Amino acid sequence: GSLAQIQRNAAASSFSQIDVVQPSGSQSTGDGFSLIALGSTYSGSGAFVGDGAFLGANAGLSEGFSIAATNPSAPIKFFTGGSAAANERLRITSAGLVGIGDTAPDRALTIFTAQNTTPQIRIGNTDSFFWDIGRENQTTGRLMFIDQGGEKMSLLNDGNLGIGTTSPFAKLSITSTTAGQTTFAIASTTGTPVFSV
Repeated sequence: GSLAQIQRNAAASSFSQIDVVQPSGSQSTGDGFSLIALGSTYSGSGAFVGDGAFLGANAGLSEGFSIAATNPSAPIKFFTGGSAAANERLRITSAGLVGIGDTAPDRALTIFTAQNTTPQIRIGNTDSFFWDIGRENQTTGRLMFIDQGGEKMSLLNDGNLGIGTTSPFAKLSITSTTAGQTTFAIASTTGTPVFSV
């Protein structure tokens, strides 16, 4: 199609808006659009951007919205609170590895944080019903499994697993503070206890 230009929509009073318009000045609604930041290796023919960034969508957004780093080895980075390196929050490498708080992820998903002493991932639908998974502190400590009622299971650095205790003394330690509660059971497929303690 024909070339389009980008202009600020002066009629937008409550917020700033940028429109993609056709050379005639009419707003483009049927065509897709793209915003490209070019680098020094841009092809003069306009056929290739070797160093740059791309934001784009096809007509009607039927294929969604695309964000791309056109350099084959460049990452995509997201910042909040400013564009300084220390404000980088999330990075997707050219290999598709995702780092949250990590600028050099080497796994499919890496999450680092220095914001508190117990890094955790929360899974749930509200702050009243959830599971938290995380280390006790930044460098050492147990792996914790916590729900809204408190810590339920702990895995220590030595491999000891505790259920109902944060200090397991054996490879498996099960503790209950409720008098008369069964702490361990082997049951049939119908749920009938075969052996219990």
